[in-house]
Amino acid sequence: MKRPGAVRMGSQSDEFASSVRAEQAVESRPIGRRESGSVLLEVALGVVLVLSLVYVLSTPPTSAQAGTKTAALSQSVLPVEKPAIPLGILSLPTNHLPPVDSLVAAKDDPFFPSRARTAHPVTTDMFTSAESCKECHAEIYEQWSGSMMAHAWVDPVYREILRRASVATEGAVDKFCIGCHSPIGLTTSTVDARTKVEEDKQCSGVSCDACHTISRITGTGNASFVLEPVTLDRPVKYGPRDDAFSPFHDTTRSDLHTRSEFCATCHNVTHPFNKLPVERTYDEWRDSPYNAAGIDCQDCHMKAAPGVATNPGLGGKERSDIATHFFAGANATMDTYFGRPEMAERAREMLRSAATIEFVQPPARVEAGTPLEVRVRVTNTGAGHKLPTGFPEGREVWIDFKVQDADGAVLFESGAIRDGKTEPGTRSYKAVLCDPANNVVDLEVWKADRLVADTRILPKGNALETYSFALPPGAKGPLTLVADLFYASFSQALLDELLGEGVLKGEVVLMTSARHTLEVGASVPLATPAAAPAATARVSESKGSASAPSRQE
Repeated sequence: MKRPGAVRMGSQSDEFASSVRAEQAVESRPIGRRESGSVLLEVALGVVLVLSLVYVLSTPPTSAQAGTKTAALSQSVLPVEKPAIPLGILSLPTNHLPPVDSLVAAKDDPFFPSRARTAHPVTTDMFTSAESCKECHAEIYEQWSGSMMAHAWVDPVYREILRRASVATEGAVDKFCIGCHSPIGLTTSTVDARTKVEEDKQCSGVSCDACHTISRITGTGNASFVLEPVTLDRPVKYGPRDDAFSPFHDTTRSDLHTRSEFCATCHNVTHPFNKLPVERTYDEWRDSPYNAAGIDCQDCHMKAAPGVATNPGLGGKERSDIATHFFAGANATMDTYFGRPEMAERAREMLRSAATIEFVQPPARVEAGTPLEVRVRVTNTGAGHKLPTGFPEGREVWIDFKVQDADGAVLFESGAIRDGKTEPGTRSYKAVLCDPANNVVDLEVWKADRLVADTRILPKGNALETYSFALPPGAKGPLTLVADLFYASFSQALLDELLGEGVLKGEVVLMTSARHTLEVGASVPLATPAAAPAATARVSESKGSASAPSRQE
């Protein structure tokens, strides 16, 4: 298997050995008087040349000269002689974050308004396809191929929003939106914002090389990565190992790939023109107890497991801590759409481990016909960022609270789904964006310029909700209080608006649930008080009557 720019180990080693033998074969001899004079003359000329060079470099060019040089460099790339070294493991400089992050791209950035960059001009043949990587990394390829990373460019929800944004802004946001969903497509100009998914001849999502050719970053967000697929005229891959030899490409250890800052390049999103913080997953982690405890994004979303990193026949090492590439998240809807039920179940497992819900000091008995007040606490116990995080137009966590009588009839409910979305008054946890006229932005995020509400729950934080209602006379006990915590990546109403009614079925995932039974009769003292909230809680009230309609699916 040959790779453009790759050099076979044998031929390169032969050339290197020949050059060494040639140098060793040179015989030394005494310098005569005539040769000594020549040497002095050469030294004098060398000094004059060095002084002249220092003068030229220390003299600032005029603006006209600088402009001419910049234009010449932008139009051509001069060939540079590279030292010949053996194929293998490279030691390259460690990347460091800049002290101040600009958040958005400068107008003269190469892919404005995306912050993406390349270390040198790139073409598609400089990158290795995921299918080629599969030949040595079969297990990792299989994990990645079912992930949202692999489907980032062909996600129908993303593509429809991208198409609408492109039309509405006359292409102004195209590169910004493409940068993190197809890094190689953007930098090689091989993708188009308005092309339909089924018309794509070459789909390039977040592939192996989209991550493993990142040599450094310039900030945290808006695709602030630098792609460098070739070094010393050969392909090189960046990763967490310093002993990962490959016969196919060079490798180099990158500490960056083990840190959350690597993920920040695409998991912090700032409006490129008005600097509205649209998504702040990295910042949420950075300010959390997880960061203080040294737990990075990779520790949860790429949990290490034993295995063989590459094909053993090609020298792959058996390791105890190979990072998995499932990139488990919460989007069970799209996992199911792409025909990967095992990935959808991973998403559900992730959600079920993210939070708890409980009743706080619930009464043991209640008297029919009297007001009843119930408090419910939701705690973010397992997410190292806000609950939920990411895509503000769609992500929502909410409580569906119900009171049922002895026959299972619903006497009160708050949090039902009606007309494809949560009903008014639902205790939901989400971010709300608005446009300059204070209209809520559901889909056209490019119009947003302000964040007007954010009820999402901080890592290790909680929200305390209060429900008040009156039981009807003659209510048949015992009563059951039900508090279900649900999550949806997209409401059905949003999916129907984007793709057409019924085209894509959105999944509502039950994260966790709490139940409490109380008798109907004379009231008694409250149950033993529960522990105090772990963080400042959000307190709200919901008032209703027993005539509230039952939940609609």
